[in-house]
Amino acid sequence: MVLTLQNLLFPVMLFSLLVVINGLLIGFFLHRFMGWDLTTALLSTAVGGASLMTIVALELDADAVKVSILQSIRLIIILLIMPTLILYIIR
Repeated sequence: MVLTLQNLLFPVMLFSLLVVINGLLIGFFLHRFMGWDLTTALLSTAVGGASLMTIVALELDADAVKVSILQSIRLIIILLIMPTLILYIIR
C-alpha cells in the first residue's frame, strides 16, 4: 500500500497544482476581460464548496451572487457532463 501511494504521489501533486493554476488563470481572465473585481473572480473559480465560497465572498465584500452562480455552474458541469464524457472516452 505504501508503494502504491508513493507511486501516486507525483500524479496527485501534479493534478492538484494544475487545478489551482487553472482556477487562477480563469479567475484572472474573468477579472481582466469581464471586468469583475479580482476577489469575486478568484472566489468564483476557486475549488471548494459553493456555500463556502459564497460565505467567504460575503466576508470579503465580493459579489456573492456571481460567486454562487459560477460555483453552481461548476458543480452542475462536474456532476452532469463529466460522467457522460468519461463514458464516451472509455468506449
